Amino acid sequence: MKQFNIQSYIYVKVKSNTSFFDIKFFPQKNTQNEDIFAITGNKMVIIAKTDGNKISILSTYYDLNEKENLCCCTWSIEKNTNKPLLCVAGASGVIKVIDIYSGKILKSLKGHGDEILDIKVSPINSSIIATASFDHTVRVWSLMEENTIQPTLVLCGGEGGHEDRVLTIAFHHSAQYIVSGGMDNSVKMWAIPNFSKTDTSKISYRSKDNMISLPYPHFSTTAIHTNYVDCVEFYGDLIFSKSAEEGRIILWKIIGFDSNKDPPHPECAPTAHEWSETRSSFGNGLQKLLQFMIFDCNPWYMRFAIWNSYTENRFQTFLAIGNLKAKIFIWEISETLEYKDAYTLIKPNVILTIPKSSITIRQLSINRDGTCLIAVGSMGNYLLLVLLLTQKLIRLIHSFDYKYSFFL
Repeated sequence: MKQFNIQSYIYVKVKSNTSFFDIKFFPQKNTQNEDIFAITGNKMVIIAKTDGNKISILSTYYDLNEKENLCCCTWSIEKNTNKPLLCVAGASGVIKVIDIYSGKILKSLKGHGDEILDIKVSPINSSIIATASFDHTVRVWSLMEENTIQPTLVLCGGEGGHEDRVLTIAFHHSAQYIVSGGMDNSVKMWAIPNFSKTDTSKISYRSKDNMISLPYPHFSTTAIHTNYVDCVEFYGDLIFSKSAEEGRIILWKIIGFDSNKDPPHPECAPTAHEWSETRSSFGNGLQKLLQFMIFDCNPWYMRFAIWNSYTENRFQTFLAIGNLKAKIFIWEISETLEYKDAYTLIKPNVILTIPKSSITIRQLSINRDGTCLIAVGSMGNYLLLVLLLTQKLIRLIHSFDYKYSFFL
């Protein structure tokens, strides 16, 4: 494990007494080949851009609801104009769809009965988004005009759902599964229609008022974590997940789950009539594969990011997370990595430190082509954005032989 101060990084300070929680890149570059990204926190939304050499603030919006606290965002694309739309949500439980050029709210989606803590866009249809809420449910929404009267497409929750607040969600790359985690210390996976133009699976789902209700997930476990599950992501058919106060990110798999097979029917979901630590439609439980060591990440809502890079005809995947002490931990997830020790904590390949800073880094985001990473956090009365060029990070990672220290 190597530790470095970040000597050459690009940052911008925005004076504000706001705590910022989320940052997301728009999936397409603009006409000047620049990346657009959004940051949310409290009542503020900031739109900015970067060309890899500097960060420029484009616009700032303030929510007029005094009780609002915006903590999550995701991007969509307007179907007819290809115009970028920003979806933000938080304490009000209302999703606001913003035209970033005019600052106008185009839609307000209501349905949740409590705060929204996470929001993600479908990987195959940008008009479909999903949210995680304090009301113990996950909802899948449509931004399309034909669904204006009933924008909720799927409601995941009920008798077999989360028993406490849902904090985090992620789409599978097929868009036919959503994984969720929450304050009940559980991770659940829900099989849903992918809502593509060719998708006919929704015909087999029972619906009410054009909304599909899924009271039981197709997989549920409390065997992975012992505290609030605040970040989950798919890695192919595997799952990365993290819990507060555990000091680790875990890579694991659902035994028998294969996304190349047809999703199980909703009626095949295991019920909750008999208590079990793990309930699955796919086979016999789960298997832990790897555990990654993190430091000073005990509070919940400290989220990791995964990004892919293509260099020298080589496909690479990296895992990154910030902490309370201005550090960023990075691991290279090699395709040839053997899952031979599921219980030894893996050190970061590199630890980067922002010098002379007490910033808490709660969220990171990587642009679509994997060329730059931005960390967002609060430092006193300032927002601090740190931009790192990933190719420099990759060269840094590959500049020494870290294999000797990969396992403790």
